[in-house]
Amino acid sequence: MGHIISQVAEELLDKELSVPSHGFVRLVDYMGSDQSIVQAARVSYAGGTKTVREDRGLIRYLLRHDHCYDEETEVLIKDVDGLIRFVPWPDAHTMWLEGQGIEVAAYHPGTDELIFERPSEVVRFPRDADMYYLRHGQVDLKVTPNHKMFVKTKYTDWGLVPAEQIAGKSTIRYKKVASYQGVAGALPNPWNFSDEYTYGQLVGFFIGDGHAGGTFRNGISFHLRKERELTYLTRVLTKLEIDYRVADIVWVHLPDGRDFFRQFYTTGKEKTMPAWVLTASTRFRQGILDGLRNSDGTEKRRTWVYYSSSKELADRVQTLGAITSQPFSVSVHIPRVFGSNAPKPMYRLNANSRCIEPVANQGTIQDGYEPYRGNIYCATVSTGILVVRRNDKTVLCGNTTPFEMVVLKFHIKAPIFVVRQWLRHRTASINEESARYSIVKEEFHEPAWEEVNFQSKDNKQGRSADPVPPEVVERFLAHLKSNRETAYANYEGFLEDNIAREIARMILPLSVYTQFYWQMNLHNLFHFLRLRMDPHAQKEIRDLANQVAVCAQAVAPVAWEAFEEYKLHGKSFSRSELALLRRLLEGEPLPVDAFEGSKSLLREFEDKLGMKISNQELVVHSNGTK
Repeated sequence: MGHIISQVAEELLDKELSVPSHGFVRLVDYMGSDQSIVQAARVSYAGGTKTVREDRGLIRYLLRHDHCYDEETEVLIKDVDGLIRFVPWPDAHTMWLEGQGIEVAAYHPGTDELIFERPSEVVRFPRDADMYYLRHGQVDLKVTPNHKMFVKTKYTDWGLVPAEQIAGKSTIRYKKVASYQGVAGALPNPWNFSDEYTYGQLVGFFIGDGHAGGTFRNGISFHLRKERELTYLTRVLTKLEIDYRVADIVWVHLPDGRDFFRQFYTTGKEKTMPAWVLTASTRFRQGILDGLRNSDGTEKRRTWVYYSSSKELADRVQTLGAITSQPFSVSVHIPRVFGSNAPKPMYRLNANSRCIEPVANQGTIQDGYEPYRGNIYCATVSTGILVVRRNDKTVLCGNTTPFEMVVLKFHIKAPIFVVRQWLRHRTASINEESARYSIVKEEFHEPAWEEVNFQSKDNKQGRSADPVPPEVVERFLAHLKSNRETAYANYEGFLEDNIAREIARMILPLSVYTQFYWQMNLHNLFHFLRLRMDPHAQKEIRDLANQVAVCAQAVAPVAWEAFEEYKLHGKSFSRSELALLRRLLEGEPLPVDAFEGSKSLLREFEDKLGMKISNQELVVHSNGTK
C-alpha cells in the first residue's frame, strides 16, 4: 500500500503560515490521513464494527469515546531508580508531569513479551458517567465503555475489542501475565555462578528461609525444620559448588555473603527484593520463584501458596510473577492473637498457573456498568497494551487510539515566552535551535497597541478587556523597545569580547524569537489544540495554535470535523451540573445554593451553556420554599 496523502495538505507543505509580529507555523511533513485512522480502527475492531459502517461515522464515533482507567487502577512502570513496580494512576500521572522519566510496561502480542518504554503521554480527564466493570476472581477492571480490552473470544483470536462489545457476552478470555527478558548485565554475581537459574533458586530460598546477620561475615545461614527443605537446599548448593555445614543450622560459606544478602532486608528488618532482581534475566527470576516455592511455599494441588508478613515483599513477588509468566493473587489475613498486642497482617500469595488466561462470564455474568465520578487515566505506548492491577489482580489491557496513526511535523518560530508554554506538552518530539551553538538573531516579539491590557481580575494568568490609558501603553511599548535594543547591543558586545554564547545569551529577554521542529500524533495534537485554542489561552500561543489547526484540518478533515464537534466546542458536565440542567429544561427554578455560593462555579456553568442564568431562576431554597 502506498503512502496515504491529502491533496490539501500537500499544497500546504513548506508554506509559512504567519502570525502577528515575526512568528510562523510551517507544515514540514505528515504521515497518514482520515483513511489511516479508519484502517487502524478496522483492524483493532477485529475487521469491522457492527454499529458504525461509514468511515465518517466511525471517526466521529471513536472521538466521542474515551479509553481510560479509573483512579483505583495501578499501572506497571519502571521508575527513575530502575525499580519495576505497580503505582496508582494518579502517581504515574504526577511522575510523568514532573518529568521523572518513568517507563511503562508494554505488552507485544507478536512476541508475547513485555518491554518498558517511555509513554508518549499519560493523560488525566474528569469523568461523571457510567464505567464498565469486570469483577472476576482473577481479573478486576473498571474502564470507560469504549476502552479496548485485550481479550480472546469464542469467535476471535487475541485482540483489542471495545468493552461495550463484550459486555454481557459469555466466555471472554483475559491474559494476566507475560515474560520480560530483563536487562543485560543487571544481575550482580560476585561468585561468578554460571547457572543463573540455580543461582536464582538460592536467592529465592534465602528470601523465604535464610538469615544474614551476626558475626558470620563470609556466609549465610538457614534454620530448616522440614526434611524436604534441607534436601532442596543441599541439592542447590551442590550444583553451585558451594561449601556448607549441616548442624542445627545450615551454614553456607560464601565470601562476603552476609553483606551481599543484607540488601534483601528493609530498614525495618523485613525481607524484600532489591530493584535489580526484577530486571535480571528471565531464568534467574524463574529460579527465584522456584526457591520461594520450596522454602516457605505450601503446595496445593496444581498450585502453591506463599505467605509473608512484609507488604513490600508481597508486592514485589506479585510484580516478579507478572513479568515472569507466573500470576499471583494476593489476599490479606489477620491472624488471631491473644492479649493486647495488635495482630500483624499476613499476605497470602496464591500462585495459580491454571489462571494465566482466566475466562470471564462463564456460567454467571460478572461485568456490567455503574456510575462513576472522578478522574480517569491512561498512558500511550507503542504496542497499545499495558499491564495493570486493580484490587491486587493483574491483567493485560489496552490503551491505544487509532488517531495516533496520523503524525504531523512542524517548523515553528515563536518568542521564548510562548515556547516555554508550548514545551509543557511533553507528548511530542522536539528539536530546538540552540543559542549555545549559534548567534541569536535580533528578532523580538512586539505586541500590538490593542494587545497591551490590564491584568484580569478573574483570571490570575490572563488579561482584561478593559482599555488601558494611551499614555500607559505608549510608555510600556517604548520601554519594551529600549530594553530589547539595549539587551541585544550588550549581547553583541560581549560576543565580541569572546564571552561564551551560552553565557552571553542570558542577557536577552523572553521576547526574543527561537525556532524548533515539533512532531506529534493527531491524538496528542487534538489535546494540545483543545487547550491552546481555548479563549482563556494566551493570545500569542493561540495565534500559533490556530495555524497548527489549519494544517491538522488539511491532513485529516473528517477527524478535524469530529474534533470540533465533540472536543473543541463540546462541553462536559458534572453530575450536579446535569441535575441542574435538567431542572432548567423542565422549567423549574434552581435552588439558591445550587453552586454552593460560588460565583466562579456559576460562571463556569453559564460559560458551558453560553447563556446567563437570570435571578428569577435562582429563587428557590434547597428545601423547595420560595
